[in-house]
Amino acid sequence: LTVAILGSLTWGAVSEVVWPLVAVVVGAVAVTVVVILIARRWIQSWRLERSLALFGTVTGTAASGLALLALTDPDMESPVAVELGAMVVVSVPVVLGGIALATATASGAVSELLATGLFALVGLASLAVLALAVSRIEESDD
Repeated sequence: LTVAILGSLTWGAVSEVVWPLVAVVVGAVAVTVVVILIARRWIQSWRLERSLALFGTVTGTAASGLALLALTDPDMESPVAVELGAMVVVSVPVVLGGIALATATASGAVSELLATGLFALVGLASLAVLALAVSRIEESDD
């Protein structure tokens, strides 16, 4: 389906948005690298389990994340399943808010600058919450 959609696009339609798309891809890769480097220092325990569960969740569903977790931790001895459940509950308002904000921006109800600022604030708040959560997890592991 994706290949058919991409094949049906004309270069004229793509050329209008190619540079913003490149900027978004470069920005996403840069943020991902920064988060990986930060998380590597913060998260010391259950790295493989957390990584696979998160990968399965963000590329599919929470059930995919739990399935990958079950492969690495079949007895569910790690706290990752509980953390994954809490993550899904906490992330739903952020995701739905992001969809609403993107829709409002696309319709012209909200300016792109305001939307970008709000997304940046949510991202920074997410990093702050992540730092707090990781520090609590590390304290409980000691």
